[in-house]
Amino acid sequence: MFRQTGVCLSAVTKRTKRVSVQLLADFPRLQLYRGQVAKVRPALMINTLHRHNGARYVLSESDVDVLLARQYRDRQTLLRARHEKAERESRDKLEREKVAARLQESDKNKKTGSSSTGVLDSPVTVKDIRIPGLDL
Repeated sequence: MFRQTGVCLSAVTKRTKRVSVQLLADFPRLQLYRGQVAKVRPALMINTLHRHNGARYVLSESDVDVLLARQYRDRQTLLRARHEKAERESRDKLEREKVAARLQESDKNKKTGSSSTGVLDSPVTVKDIRIPGLDL
């Protein structure tokens, strides 16, 4: 009389079952981008990605659109290069600020005549120090 419309799955199956899809559109909120081949939950594919032609199922390697995959790899390479460049620039800027702070501190010490260096860097020698009971 009535047909079952859904399949009853266990909690473990719901957490572990994944399907392979290739994205046909960007979903930045989900961190999924055009051309990417990803394993996602079936519910995500059915309810979000597949709507409006946002993704397609990949059942075998021959189902992957090579052109889209290459565009995705090129985009990732470009983003990685930009990230590394920005990281390098921020590291260089931090290093320049440290050097500038050290130079400013040394200039300040020269003007005031005081030194923030340790005892080992002071001009005091062994001859200047008198220790009772020790004759040098």
